[in-house]
Amino acid sequence: MKKLLLFIFTITLIGCVQAPESKNEAKDKSFIVVTLKISEGNQQTVFDLLDSEMGLPTTKAYDGCITLETTYNPSSNTLVIIEEWETYEKYGTYLKWREEEDDSKALASLLDLLEGGIDGFTVYTDNKQYKSY
Repeated sequence: MKKLLLFIFTITLIGCVQAPESKNEAKDKSFIVVTLKISEGNQQTVFDLLDSEMGLPTTKAYDGCITLETTYNPSSNTLVIIEEWETYEKYGTYLKWREEEDDSKALASLLDLLEGGIDGFTVYTDNKQYKSY
């Protein structure tokens, strides 16, 4: 009887304990990386535009946007935006809205502040092998 109880207790305990998830295991996530090569002298204007209500707060509130972070590299005058979306399709819908329907014209205003206009705006989608260490 003691062996049976010990066996049942052990099986129950094993069933309750789960192996921790490996942090460096590749996962499928919909990450978008955007780089903005800012024209000299336009840094603060870009920061102000992105911080304005029509800028990144609108992006973050858009259907499907999970997280949004930015970092700026002064030596290359490049701002990097890292976004996580529910799906790449939802990001595509958002970008189409920004290009064609957004009354604020924030994207057009932003492009005017970048080196080479649209050439200073790079979007990387369909990213794979996301890992966290």
